[in-house]
Amino acid sequence: MIERTGQFLQRFALGREDKCQLGGPIKIAKMSGQAAKLGFEWLVQLVAFLSVGIGFLNLLPIPPLDGGHLLFYGVEAVIRRPVSERMMEMAYRTGLFLVLGFMGFVFWNDLFGC
Repeated sequence: MIERTGQFLQRFALGREDKCQLGGPIKIAKMSGQAAKLGFEWLVQLVAFLSVGIGFLNLLPIPPLDGGHLLFYGVEAVIRRPVSERMMEMAYRTGLFLVLGFMGFVFWNDLFGC
């Protein structure tokens, strides 16, 4: 699942995947209803897939996410001193803009896009 999620994100970034594949809470609720109608096993598989996908996204090296914290720890280990507060602030603002933009994109897809 993790490998497929990574491959999807790579293809999506290159423009080779349909934007309608990404959805927010509304699409997740619709998919959950469909999975529940198919049976408990399908619902559990959907929950597992969503959990892995969200966990994978959380580990991306974007500063407000956990992967961003790991990125800063790695940078600090390499340069052997803390990253400047100004640099961290700029990175966090940029990362927050990216995360909010992505959230807006999936909400737009839910409501109007697909």
